[in-house]
Amino acid sequence: MQIKKFLIGIFLGFSLIVPGVSVSATTFVFDVYSDYIEVIKEFYKIKVIKKNFNLVLGLLVGMILTVLLISNLYEKHAFLLNGNFLGLIAVCFFKEIKNVKINLKFDLKKLLLGFLLVLTINLILRVIHLNNINIFIVILAGILCSFSFIIPGISGGLILMALNLYYFFISAFVEILNLDFCNLYLILVFIFVLITFILINSRIIKIKRNSYFTIGLVLGSIYLMFNSHLLLMNDSIAYIKYIIGLISGYLIGMSLK
Repeated sequence: MQIKKFLIGIFLGFSLIVPGVSVSATTFVFDVYSDYIEVIKEFYKIKVIKKNFNLVLGLLVGMILTVLLISNLYEKHAFLLNGNFLGLIAVCFFKEIKNVKINLKFDLKKLLLGFLLVLTINLILRVIHLNNINIFIVILAGILCSFSFIIPGISGGLILMALNLYYFFISAFVEILNLDFCNLYLILVFIFVLITFILINSRIIKIKRNSYFTIGLVLGSIYLMFNSHLLLMNDSIAYIKYIIGLISGYLIGMSLK
C-alpha cells in the first residue's frame, strides 16, 4: 500500500508540471483526492505529513524528475506521454460515471456547468499570452495556479504557458540546482503567493466527488487534452504512439486505482 501511494504521488508530481494535465483530476483516478486536499490544506502539520508521507514523497520526486526531464522527454516521446495522461484521465471519467449513475439522477445542467467552466477558464488562458516577465506577472501566476490545485480540469502548467512563465521557471529551477540563484527571488515570490492562495482557496472551494459537476469538469479536461493533442499529430507513427500511450495510461490507471 505504501509503495502504491509513492507511485501515485509520482504521477501527481508529473501532473503538476506537465502542461494541459490537471493534478486534481489525476487524484480522482487514484482515489486520493481527499488525502491530497488534506495535504495541501494542512501541509504545515507534522501529523498530516506523517500520515501521507509516501504520497508527499512521491509527489516531490515526480515534480523533480519532471522538471529535470520534461524538455528531453517531450522532444523524444511527446505522443506516448500525451496518450498516457489522457488514458489516466479516461479511467477517472469512467469511474466517476459508474459511481454517479448508481446514486444520482442524471443532471445535465450540472454536467454542462462543469464542462463549460473548464472550457471557459482554458479559453481565457489561451487568449492571454503575456510576454513580459516581471514580479506582477509572477504574482498573478501564483494566484491563478492555486486554483489548479483544487479544481479538476485546470492545468497549472497551461496557466504558466499562457503567462510565458513555464519554460522560464523550468530553466530557473535547473539553474538553482546548478547553484545559479539569479532568478531565485521570482521563484520564491511565486511559491509564497501560490501557497497563500492554495490555503485560502482550499478552505473556500469545495469540490464534491461523484457528482455530475465533477463529471463535467473531467469531461472538459479530456476534451481540451484530446483537442490539443490532435493538433500535434501529423503522421501515422504519431497516431500509433498516441494509441499505445492511451492504452498504457488506461492500464496504469486501472492497476493503481
